[in-house]
Amino acid sequence: IVEKGPQVKGYELGENIYVYPADHCGHCEACRSGHSEMCENQGKYTERVGGFADYYVVTGTQLSRDSVFKLAPDQDVIAATLAEPLSSVYACQDNIDVRYGDTVVVIGAGPIGCFHIQLARLRGATKIAMVELNEERLELAKRFGADLYVNSSKEDPVEAIKKWKRHIARLDAKSPSYTSNRNKAKKQLSRERLSESESNLVDIEENPTEESKQSWGDKHNSFNTFSSIDPIQYDHESDYLDDLRVKWKEYYDPSDMYDVDPQDYDREEDYMEAIKQYIKSKYR
Repeated sequence: IVEKGPQVKGYELGENIYVYPADHCGHCEACRSGHSEMCENQGKYTERVGGFADYYVVTGTQLSRDSVFKLAPDQDVIAATLAEPLSSVYACQDNIDVRYGDTVVVIGAGPIGCFHIQLARLRGATKIAMVELNEERLELAKRFGADLYVNSSKEDPVEAIKKWKRHIARLDAKSPSYTSNRNKAKKQLSRERLSESESNLVDIEENPTEESKQSWGDKHNSFNTFSSIDPIQYDHESDYLDDLRVKWKEYYDPSDMYDVDPQDYDREEDYMEAIKQYIKSKYR
């Protein structure tokens, strides 16, 4: 800031600020619903002096809205110019909920596309592909660390990515950590199922009947089939679950997990039924 008007409050000469090109009213239906990009009263920034001018005048309307942000004294001002495009990338990945383990395909190797590679990696995506028809841009994008780069002017990008995914699946299957990770996932699934059962406890009666005790077993049927614990022996469901947990830990040792591969099944219901049958045959 090199100059300010007499009515400007909260800003001092010498401070660095970031000015978002558009300003939004914050009162229309679009703004109130969280879609300020569709503001019905947006400032006409295309009619103002642009960002390449030596000096830029920030209007009172802009200051009163949501378009001016102070920068920290040690903030690199060149890096700060990337705030607007990077915010668009963040909004995109937040909307589609990119998370750990995801496979992400980025189309276009411009600045936005390169940002998508970096942010997807930070959000935990484990496999990232970049598709671009300009070979020069594709080469420049390789410094941003995607796992696959496809020139769509030379090959079908859909087929290239399908082939890549099949190749990755074969490599994963041969990896020493594949079985270990799969067993950990199975053990976690069993823990979640036990936790879910505990969170849905039936009301504990002061003098439970044999029928109510049996209902505990019916409700936890997927566990007591291999635990050899009779719910009728217990007066309270919480005691029954405590012993059930002990048995569960004994049986579900990672080195002795059920040998049911989810890749052999198209539906989760069939997979879970196969697990149930395996448990019954081994632990009954």
